Parts: sequence; C-alpha cells; structure tokens
Amino acid sequence: MRLATLIISIVLMLVAGIQSCAVAAGGSIAEDLSTAAKDKKEAADIAGAGAAGVFAALMWLVAAALVMSKPKASMWIFGVASLLWLVAGAAGPPTGSSGWWPP
Repeated sequence: MRLATLIISIVLMLVAGIQSCAVAAGGSIAEDLSTAAKDKKEAADIAGAGAAGVFAALMWLVAAALVMSKPKASMWIFGVASLLWLVAGAAGPPTGSSGWWPP
C-alpha cells in the first residue's frame, strides 16, 4: 500500500506541479503585459495562486519521499499541502489550483 501511495503521489505531484508552474508563469507574464490596474491585480492574484501551488507540489514531493520510512510524518505533510492548495484555490480567481473543471 505504501508503494502504491508513493507512485500515485509522485505522478499527481508532477501533474499538479506542472500546472501550477504554468499558472504562475502565465500570471506573471499577464501582469507584466497588462495596462489596466484591475487586470494587473487579477494577474498578480493568478500568479500568487500558482506560486502557492508550486510550493504545495514541493511539499507533496517531500511527503511522497517520506511515505516508506515515516508514514505518519508523510500523512501530516500531505494534509498541510492539501490545505495550502485549498487556500490558494479559494484566494485566487477560479483557475490554477482551484480545480480542473470550468467555473
């Protein structure tokens, strides 16, 4: 069971990490190219949500690394990373770490 958790969490970490990197980069580029203050703020929110997603993906990687040797510590790190993703999804606009479905 631990091996399955390790494999699944690494695959999901890669998917979520790549998505979060894309959201952070896209938000940063949009912030630089925007001229209106409202657009700049929305782009900054998107970039911030993406950065939080990248941090959560790194936490997910650490938790996956600890699955075999320290499962209880891994469980806590998975929980904290999940809460970080929920907070980032709720704080930012409905893109990025808030889910893969249309709003």
